[in-house]
Amino acid sequence: GMTEVLKQVPKPTAGQYKQAIAEFQKVVHGFGITAITDAAGGNRETLEAYNALEADGDLKLRVDYVIILTDYAADVLEPWEVIKDRARYKTRLLNPGKAKVGADGVPISGAALMLEPFSNDPDNYGKMTATEEQFSQLVEAAGEGMQIMIHAMGDGTIRKALDVIEEARKKYPENKQIAQIAHPGWPHPDDIPRFKTLNVAADVSPPQYFWNPLSKGHVPVLGDERMKRTYPIKEFLDNGVLVSYGSDWPAGTPSANPWRALEGMVTRMNPEGDYPGEVMGVPISLEAAMKIFTINGAIVMQNDKITGSIEVGKYADMVVLDSNPFELMKSGQAHKISDINAVKTLFEGEVVFTRQ
Repeated sequence: GMTEVLKQVPKPTAGQYKQAIAEFQKVVHGFGITAITDAAGGNRETLEAYNALEADGDLKLRVDYVIILTDYAADVLEPWEVIKDRARYKTRLLNPGKAKVGADGVPISGAALMLEPFSNDPDNYGKMTATEEQFSQLVEAAGEGMQIMIHAMGDGTIRKALDVIEEARKKYPENKQIAQIAHPGWPHPDDIPRFKTLNVAADVSPPQYFWNPLSKGHVPVLGDERMKRTYPIKEFLDNGVLVSYGSDWPAGTPSANPWRALEGMVTRMNPEGDYPGEVMGVPISLEAAMKIFTINGAIVMQNDKITGSIEVGKYADMVVLDSNPFELMKSGQAHKISDINAVKTLFEGEVVFTRQ
């Protein structure tokens, strides 16, 4: 339905895309962010807009650009042509080297495959939104040298996503790049070790790992036992899985603020305090969370030799903060982490944001 509506909407021009990128760059610089994965795109106009911005010297972000094979927005009409042609858009800062399939939605809408039926509908296991053809195209994208990414939330969808990645690993063993499963909200415990075995990053994102209206809505659908295992970030880490972070902004969360999300990881409580005292899942340490937001993201973007940590020989992609999250943790004020502000953001040593 949404796709039909979007088909009627006039397609933005390259100039409008360029303006939009410049605007969101300002937003993310304001949070201290210097590298992103643009996970919902795939059309030439956007790639041309990134290229034009960089040619003007105005792109101050490292960008992994994702070419999506499931066309929700009705604007990626020729993903394969873009994939075959991607070398012409690749620059120092822009890498259009990821291909993605959106394999499901959220369980509450019935658009996610579960291994056990829904708690309020014993005959319904939900369903995936991707087709076998799209999955096989993703395997072929691995053959084209792309990094592959799958949006999978339900435990049934996650298992299928791992099977598809396993197929790609067997068919194209020369492509050893990290694969990604985005939003793995409810993985089955048996499948968690497979992430490490298959070199798959678990790309976790709010607003699912603390209580909020959407998660509350999932309780009748998934039941208490499954809800206890929502986004088992600690379990991923304990199994040696590479965990990275995706904001899900602007699609599924109101803000690109990483501190709000980071607080949610170390408390598993709602940073706004809308559900006081209610904890969802198992918190992780601040040190582990900081790695997820810095070096782990760089590893997934294959940029860890040049950025992601403060080391001699790496670019000065840095942020100066108005308070120290480790001090807040020590003094029992984890609930103030979401209030942290970036004072200055540096990209390759150049100040790209200063808080007024």
